[in-house]
Amino acid sequence: MSDNDVKIINHSITRLLARREHSRHELYSKLALKGLDPDLIKQQLALFVEKDIQSDERYVEAFIRSRVSKGQGQQRIQLDLQQHNIDEAIILKAFEVCETDFTETALEAYRKKYADKPIEDWKDKQKRMRFLQYRGFNHQQIQNTLKVVAKE
Repeated sequence: MSDNDVKIINHSITRLLARREHSRHELYSKLALKGLDPDLIKQQLALFVEKDIQSDERYVEAFIRSRVSKGQGQQRIQLDLQQHNIDEAIILKAFEVCETDFTETALEAYRKKYADKPIEDWKDKQKRMRFLQYRGFNHQQIQNTLKVVAKE
């Protein structure tokens, strides 16, 4: 363990976190690609977590806000977070405090994509449902969206 490696790791973590929130796993991966000592990386990351400079909870909250603004649903966001090796308990807690109405988000995504175009036939309806499903909305949210659109 050289003093220089510690400085490089600390500087890299600080620089990355200054741009945006990063998960602990993300930071570890980026630093490991630089060929730095894995144990030293873990040790320095633990210090940043202990001082609350890096927080997976803040990362998850920022991630959710970002994805909701892009018109994605809870299922897709949750899957993406799991791929970032975020603890399931942190993800569920973040969604509990999240004040997003995903049915409304689904409706906004639908309107943005299809505007005022009426559903032509069964095949078109299925296509639109698959679009919302791909975006991560559950069956109930999709059905509610289509009911609102049908009334318009």
